[in-house]
Amino acid sequence: MDAALGWIGEFVGWLVAWLPHLGICRKTHGGVKFVRGKHVKEIRPGLYWWWPMTTEVETTPTARQTIDIAAQKLVTKDNKVILIDLVVIYVVEDVKKALVDTIDYEDTAADVAREAATEIVGANDYQRLKNEISTAVGTELTRRCRTALRPFGLYVEKVRAGDFVPTRVLSLDGVNIMVNAAGEED
Repeated sequence: MDAALGWIGEFVGWLVAWLPHLGICRKTHGGVKFVRGKHVKEIRPGLYWWWPMTTEVETTPTARQTIDIAAQKLVTKDNKVILIDLVVIYVVEDVKKALVDTIDYEDTAADVAREAATEIVGANDYQRLKNEISTAVGTELTRRCRTALRPFGLYVEKVRAGDFVPTRVLSLDGVNIMVNAAGEED
């Protein structure tokens, strides 16, 4: 008997897929609707309708967020090797750009921050970087990241260096060992 009536459940499921659904977007989020895969409509906080048969919905946080970028080894203008990690603090200002113009806006932000750090460290000597990492150099990192990420819908509030450590690389039988300025292994 159950198997004979199973088609009713399948029919109801099919019918529901054709009816519009009500969605809720939280105040801390935003999103987009991909209608028939190619038309993009922004979802703002609050209630929204969507047709599951023809529409995909993607939401993402838009409130203040941070990305911790793992330490990278860079060379200064005066050939000193340093280890630097970064923190990028940002908000998603344009959710449509963030979700449509990149596959992963967090990866894009991390890539841009790494590139900016590489350029800035390579253009400055160690002493200036050490003295101004939290002032002029930090401001330059922030400015470059802000400019590069604005087309992707992100507003960078600040980029700061977490660790900024001079290092040496020792090689033993093809294995590289990072050693900080105090001579301790990292």
